[in-house]
Amino acid sequence: MTQMPTDFFGTEMLEEFYDRARAVLTALEDYAARADDADLPALLRDLHSLKGNAGAFGVSDIERLCHRLEGELADKRAWTAALKTQVDVYLAHLNVLLEQDLGSLQSVR
Repeated sequence: MTQMPTDFFGTEMLEEFYDRARAVLTALEDYAARADDADLPALLRDLHSLKGNAGAFGVSDIERLCHRLEGELADKRAWTAALKTQVDVYLAHLNVLLEQDLGSLQSVR
């Protein structure tokens, strides 16, 4: 689990990060559900933004997982069944990390 950097950012700013991260994760899940080749650039863009925001807020577990998924997608131009499964697994893991971190954040309050 990620160390909650509440001393530096404050709980409210972290809550805003997690709200936005949830919205991005929902968009990523939508892209994956459609598995439309035209969505791959948008998926990568949103994933990159989530990675950067996680890094800026010190949420290293989410940042690292986004970085790994970015690497897996870097040269992909089309969805395959294997790619969809792989992306779904990563997104499920991201969802778990978000929920764990949110639980930790709420316990700080």
